[in-house]
Amino acid sequence: MWKQCYQQQKMHNILRTFVSAQKNQQTEASLADQPHCSA
Repeated sequence: MWKQCYQQQKMHNILRTFVSAQKNQQTEASLADQPHCSA
């Protein structure tokens, strides 16, 4: 369970970096709405 959670967070970080590079604020906002795992 924790591993899956870690993988998801890693994925979010990659997406966020990509979004930042694209300067796509709308996608960034929708990403922020996604639930995050708290370590």
